Amino acid sequence: MSKDINLITKMKAAIRRFNMLQPKDTVLAGVSGGPDSVALLHALWQCRDELDITLRIAHLNHSFRGEESDRDAEYVQILADRMHIPATIEKIDVPQIRRTLRLSAEEAARIVRHEFLDRTADRIHANKIALAHTADDVAETVLLNLTRGTGIDGLSGIPPVRERIIRPLIQARRTDVEHYVSEHHLSPRIDSTNLIPEYRRNRVRLELLPLLRKDFNPDIDAAFIRLAELAREDSAYLNTEAENSLKKITVERKTDGLTLEADKLGALPPAIARRAVREAIRQVRGELTDIGFIHITEVLRLLGCGGDFRLDMPGVHAERAGRLLAVYTKLKERAHAEYNYTLSVPGSTNIPEADAVIVAETAGGPGEFILKRGGLEAVLDTQK
Repeated sequence: MSKDINLITKMKAAIRRFNMLQPKDTVLAGVSGGPDSVALLHALWQCRDELDITLRIAHLNHSFRGEESDRDAEYVQILADRMHIPATIEKIDVPQIRRTLRLSAEEAARIVRHEFLDRTADRIHANKIALAHTADDVAETVLLNLTRGTGIDGLSGIPPVRERIIRPLIQARRTDVEHYVSEHHLSPRIDSTNLIPEYRRNRVRLELLPLLRKDFNPDIDAAFIRLAELAREDSAYLNTEAENSLKKITVERKTDGLTLEADKLGALPPAIARRAVREAIRQVRGELTDIGFIHITEVLRLLGCGGDFRLDMPGVHAERAGRLLAVYTKLKERAHAEYNYTLSVPGSTNIPEADAVIVAETAGGPGEFILKRGGLEAVLDTQK
């Protein structure tokens, strides 16, 4: 029996279970050149007619490893040519972006990678983006989140599907990938930075997990994978309950805020109440950047005190008056005031009416600015 049966079977099972693909989908595969992404690309290519999908490739050269990164890009292009799959290969100076935004190497790479994939998918009209995370990545993520402190969402690990991002190998193990690339003589590239212990995820994979396997449970990875699956199911149920509860206690809904029945919110079970507050903030702001557990619990603590209050949070207010709790953006309270400013470009412009500072920078062309995924940044063409 072919060694690749496990990987192909697990990939198809994940696609069916999580409803990842539909006939006629255009799938953009993110391919780094490493074993996981190469196995994913090849497996999707093998099954492309059966799945009735159109495949495209995207590769980002992060410029972290000089010539080694350039060789990765060349390898991906060779794969694309052999499979006759159109490829988008782009090089971005992520180290420079890291310094500019004062981010860790891991965070900068993640932000740039997602921006590149989103932009490429939009350009080629791909409705799915396939990433090569495996069950082992899920186990590492759960353990990493535990070391930082996390709730049930963090225990869920990596979602199989999020919007148009899909992870077809999420039920496959790293050993399945190794067998597959060996069986098909794919000779993937090896990222030397995966062996650098300064990166937290590498330390989890190279030091902490081996210690747990040796001293506690030789199959600890499978235990974390099961935990993630159970947590994901529980989290999905709690989120649905919270969304339904939020609808029931919503008195008024406007573009800049929600008005809720305060006592009914406070009477919800804590697990549901926290998620209802979180969802209310998400609906009002459009995202949850800089909103943490401490903000959510403070809203509920003040509700429990019974009196009127106002709580300022990043980009949003929560204000109780009598039986009602209003959650609204910071722009609402100053919407009546007219104001205009001339932006300093480059430079910073303070907008006190909006409780904001606009920081403007210039760039020579596309790709020089990378947006953080928070909805608070934009790139404008000064010629239009």
